[in-house]
Amino acid sequence: ARAFTLRTLLGWQTKPWHGLAVTAQAIDVSRIGSKRYNDEPASAASARFPTVADPENTDINQLFLDYTGVPHTRVRLGKQSIVWGKTELFRNTDQFNPQDFALASLPGLEESRISLWSARGTWSFYNFGKIEDVRLELAVNLDDFEPADLVPELQREGIGGTVLVQAADTVLETRFLLDLARDHAFVAG
Repeated sequence: ARAFTLRTLLGWQTKPWHGLAVTAQAIDVSRIGSKRYNDEPASAASARFPTVADPENTDINQLFLDYTGVPHTRVRLGKQSIVWGKTELFRNTDQFNPQDFALASLPGLEESRISLWSARGTWSFYNFGKIEDVRLELAVNLDDFEPADLVPELQREGIGGTVLVQAADTVLETRFLLDLARDHAFVAG
């Protein structure tokens, strides 16, 4: 396949007004030149060209409101990408936002994070004795992603089912996953 796509991020941020500022960022993925690739995985078996998982799309990447009207405090509410810690390869501390693995060929993790509707609060204590840059950060995921939300994606991609992976070795997590498998026919195991 010969696939040339252009990934564009366009952002805009207001100047703070009484401690409030708005940030918006749109993302666009466009094809450049002739389409010599297949971007429909559902038709991969009969496609003339190999599949390239970078479909054309325009969407809101981030849209949030920042409040900094209280000293040493920032509260952010909206669709955002939350990054905790610096990572080069393994995301051991940066686990808030899911990652789009179809974008694995991008040079950094920043571009492959999926922004979520969430709230985040940061309280900076600055220097605390000999310890520098002490902060308390809290985040809450406001997205309500349910298994039924996956059905249109599965249908669009021609996928007949999915497998659940247990993240926590607890009885509660096991029961939760078994209930999902019982309630949703597309869960294969």
